[in-house]
Amino acid sequence: MSRVTALPLFRLIWFYISGMLLAICYPTDLFMTLILLVALSALYLCIAARTISFTWLNPIGLLLIFLVGYSNLLLQVAQQGERSTWGHQHLKGYTTCIQKVYHTHSCQAAITHIKNDSGWHKCNTPIQLYFSKPSAYKPKKGDILLVRGTPIGALPAQPMQQAVSLTSLTHPSMHRRILKHINQDFMVLQSFDQNRQWATMITQWCSHILHQQLKDRQAIALVTTLLWGEKEHLNPALQKAYAHTGTIHVLAISGLHVGMFYLLMQAIFRFLFSHIGGLILSDLFTLLWLWIYAWLCHFAPPILRATMMITIARIGFLMGRGSNRYNGWIASAFALLLWNPLLLWNCGFQLSYMATLGILYLQPYIHRLLTPKNYGLQKIWTATTLSIAAQVGTLPLILYYFKQFPLYFILANWLVVPAIFAILILSLALLVGSHLPIVHTILNFTLEKLIAATNAWVCWLAKWPMHTLETGAVNGYAACLLYVILFSICLFLHHKHLIYPVIISLCTLLYSVEQIQIRIAKQKKCKLICYNSDQLSFTLKDGIETLHCDRALSEPICDAQRLGSMQSTAYSAPFETYRQTERIKWPLTIALQKHANDPPCKRSSHYAGGIIATWHKKVILTLHQIPVDWYGWSGPKLDADYLLIDAHLLKNIAVICKVLHIKTLVIYTQQDHAFRYHSNIKQLNILPIWLKPGSKKTLTWSKNL
Repeated sequence: MSRVTALPLFRLIWFYISGMLLAICYPTDLFMTLILLVALSALYLCIAARTISFTWLNPIGLLLIFLVGYSNLLLQVAQQGERSTWGHQHLKGYTTCIQKVYHTHSCQAAITHIKNDSGWHKCNTPIQLYFSKPSAYKPKKGDILLVRGTPIGALPAQPMQQAVSLTSLTHPSMHRRILKHINQDFMVLQSFDQNRQWATMITQWCSHILHQQLKDRQAIALVTTLLWGEKEHLNPALQKAYAHTGTIHVLAISGLHVGMFYLLMQAIFRFLFSHIGGLILSDLFTLLWLWIYAWLCHFAPPILRATMMITIARIGFLMGRGSNRYNGWIASAFALLLWNPLLLWNCGFQLSYMATLGILYLQPYIHRLLTPKNYGLQKIWTATTLSIAAQVGTLPLILYYFKQFPLYFILANWLVVPAIFAILILSLALLVGSHLPIVHTILNFTLEKLIAATNAWVCWLAKWPMHTLETGAVNGYAACLLYVILFSICLFLHHKHLIYPVIISLCTLLYSVEQIQIRIAKQKKCKLICYNSDQLSFTLKDGIETLHCDRALSEPICDAQRLGSMQSTAYSAPFETYRQTERIKWPLTIALQKHANDPPCKRSSHYAGGIIATWHKKVILTLHQIPVDWYGWSGPKLDADYLLIDAHLLKNIAVICKVLHIKTLVIYTQQDHAFRYHSNIKQLNILPIWLKPGSKKTLTWSKNL
């Protein structure tokens, strides 16, 4: 086989991505860009036709690729911009495709088409649908609904998706709508996308078989998560345990699942075609089933990446041509970015490709550090090096997106990854042999016990001390610097040039300066940390002092903390004096007046409905019961910057609105999913923050306000 280099494809994707990045910083008119692209393409073809020895990646070709990336991103932004302006118009109706079902009366869907005065138009906008009980409709994944009217408002994009300004286009804002009567407010239609309907029907048929065969609901949820990536019914506490142990990647459909499925299909088809010598047939059938699996997973970016890489490698092998391990990685990335350039800012896309790059480049070097002679130790060492390489490759992204790093990922992956492979094999065997009386009983028992043991191992490991390293000060700029440092270290170890230590030192200095600036900025901001632990609990911080408030405590607890020194009693003494004089539970009016008029900017006390705190000119109010005097309230509204409320009090939202002028509403709910909507919240004209059990939310404001 001839040797193949990755340099041409590397130049290709480098110039393409450079054009996309330039389009972010310096966007121009799309029409003029397209004209320039057509002119440059014509010049490129003329040179290619007149030149005998023509190199396709000459300077003009590279400039053409650069311009393709530039114009492609501008085109995608223009299309997304057109789709995002409909929210300010009056619509006659729209069609939605249900994607996730969270409750019997709530779901998440995607608006596929909208209709206004000029007719029907394509669209791709997420929406939350809520069905009232009189509608007698239970949402199902894959259903297509025709809805009358215009959606309500828009929920902001998730914080993790706001890395750059363009992520609002890749992850647009979430609209919502309440539907009451079928055939009046909405009706069920057939799917516009027949291929997607078939994929949904197959996955639903498989889920139906699993519900018939398995008794444990969490076992069913884990199997559906591993097969199709549907995590709606998986216990949030279990997901958190997988995240803390560094094994959350097994719950997200990625190249790991594609590799496992490929090995399984390859073994099956090689066994079937071994008697007729059909190596080519076995590979072709394996690749066919691999693409069917990608289709069933709706062509998610990580799935497409792994499938394309395997396809390119196997086709090159069957054609007798050599292959470079980076060619499939670069070619799949270029194809996906050519199809949708906004995927470059997709979290799953970034994690998948950087993990693969770490495995391709770092794993061989790490693997050569030790050479165990025992076969079992060799397999364990190989799995360890793969895990280390993937974690190192994604380290800056993990710190940036998730603000934490698991410390026990090696120990957890030793058992979890082989167990997941066994669970996938048993799950597929159960789907195939579900009609066999004795076989399906054995498979059911084995699968449930294996899933229970795997979950127990992960949960037990997540309870170990120091399971994660919290790092909340890594932004996009710091993540880029960390990647430059990692690449420079790898290049220095390979080439031994002195320029790389200079780059490492310079980036380390810039990173240190960035961290110092972040620390200084943090001390200029105040934090309200709300955490749902079956209480209306919150913590107030300003970089110096910390105040803990909990409904279960008799009084708020104040920790006087000085940064860089031991605890100080400078704030404890005045707070203790204030607490002794404020033992009684004041009515809300008196409490707010005292907090507004007294000189201290940080204080807290109890009132008849909960806890009231003042922290740097902000009033924080908890409400776990409606005070009696609120029902007959006749005075002016009282300002509350942050209201923390139990979800069961939403039925009395009219009484609350009569007393308080609420700027920010945090709802402590006992539901596992926060995608719920109460019709009475419309009276507030604000977007509430839903806090699920065991979760927390941090709100900040400047001290100078």
